Amino acid sequence: MLAAGLAAYPAASTEGLSRFVAVGAILGMGLLLPALAGVVSTLPWALAAIGGEYAALFALRGGDVDTRAPVYAAGLLVVAEIVYWARDRQSTAVPVPGLEVRRFFGVLLSAVGALAIGALVLGISSISLGSGVGVEALGVAGAVALVILLAALIRADRDELPEN
Repeated sequence: MLAAGLAAYPAASTEGLSRFVAVGAILGMGLLLPALAGVVSTLPWALAAIGGEYAALFALRGGDVDTRAPVYAAGLLVVAEIVYWARDRQSTAVPVPGLEVRRFFGVLLSAVGALAIGALVLGISSISLGSGVGVEALGVAGAVALVILLAALIRADRDELPEN
């Protein structure tokens, strides 16, 4: 139901030829059904279609960033977690006592965290720092630091893999 609401919002917010964003909703919901039936490899594609529909809405509409974007992102996260959770419940494995409650609160905290981080990024992006070489250098330094961090994380992950 949450996925249907996320898919319907961009389509309902458009008029005229812009209604073609509904193709993303149809595709996303069409790919979500097999994911719910157990073919979880279609889930990333379903989420990409629904998220792409949302992005297309703002590409067509133009203007400022939607302040509801963090809520939409948290909703997509919850949809993904619920589909994977439903898949896990179809397993024949006996669940550990209390696992369902822990997982529920894990999903809830993840959604709240995604919402908070999204709101923080949205708030920071609205701050005007002006322009100039200093701001440009700060942006380049941040991008370089991010690449270094990602490379270190990938290297650490590779070091933990067992050798064959």
